[in-house]
This record gives sequence, structure tokens and C-alpha cells, in this order.
Amino acid sequence: MMKALGSICLAACLVWIVCSPAAEGRTFIRGDADADGTRQITDAVRIFSYLFLGGAALPCADAADVDDSGSLEITDGIYLLGYLFLGGPPPPAPFPSCGEDPGEDALGCARFPPCDDANEEACRAAGGVVEIRDCCAGGPEFPSLCAVGACGCAPDHSRPVRVCICPEGLCWDGSDCVPIPEPEWPAEER
Repeated sequence: MMKALGSICLAACLVWIVCSPAAEGRTFIRGDADADGTRQITDAVRIFSYLFLGGAALPCADAADVDDSGSLEITDGIYLLGYLFLGGPPPPAPFPSCGEDPGEDALGCARFPPCDDANEEACRAAGGVVEIRDCCAGGPEFPSLCAVGACGCAPDHSRPVRVCICPEGLCWDGSDCVPIPEPEWPAEER
């Protein structure tokens, strides 16, 4: 009886290890709790909302584990606010670029669009070429290059990110190569 119980426990543990979210190996950026490709105050608000107000599920719990403690707590939002506004230490790896969680925990990551290879596939399908460029440090991977200034920050406020370089006359809008928009000038006052 004890041997059978031991076999059942071993089988259950193996299923948990193989099927747990942490075993996925999904890439993410720590501190980007809302998975929009940036780290800003909205990420801390999303963490607090999830923890204390019953807010929507986090797309990537590992990304919200800002202090890499292996659990989601109030300290994650506080750590991120300290980094963003008080000059505190940056979040542990993976940060500031996409990567896998170097630690082992059971949080996992259901989805993290800024690090998905779908952007690379979409870029190539649109006739573009993926390159690494220095862009603004708080910006996402594959920023819209149709927007002025996406990669125009000073070197000490930039980081290397993947960008889509579209064929001539087109620009990457964050999901596709589109015709370069005409500039909109303000109407003259009369």
C-alpha cells in the first residue's frame, strides 16, 4: 500500500513539474506587469490592483515579481516605484531586455507579447528586416518607427532593442510595415 502511494505521489510530482507554468521557459521583461513593453507607473498600479482590488489576472506573473522573490507581494509594486522614481536598484534579470527567469519559482508566464517572436515573423512577412538599434530605454521591443522620436533618446537613456526596418517608403507601426504617414501640421491662426 505504501509503495503504491509513493508511486502515485512521484507520478503527481512529475506531472506538476512538467506541466507547471514555470517549466514553459517563456521570455519576459521583469517589471513590465501589464506586458505592454514598457516599465512605468501603470505596472505598479496593475500589481496593486491585482493584489488588493481583485483586478484582472496578470498576463505574466513572473514579470510582476519585480523583486524576484518567487511570489507576488506588495513589495513588488514598491520595488518598481523605487526604481522608477527614487533611483532604486533595477529589477533583477531578465531586465531590461527579454529573457528567461534565471530563478526557479512556480509563478510562470502565460503570455508576454513584447518578447514573442510573432513581431519578427510579422516584420519579415511585411518585407522588413529585424535589426538591433539603440532606442529609448523605457520603450518596447519593436517600437513604432512611424512615430517621431521612438529611437531618438540620448545614449545614456537608450537600450538595444529589436526593430523592424521596412522597405523604402514604409515604416513599422508596431505590427506591420505601412506607408509613411504625411506629417500633420497645425492649422494656421488667422
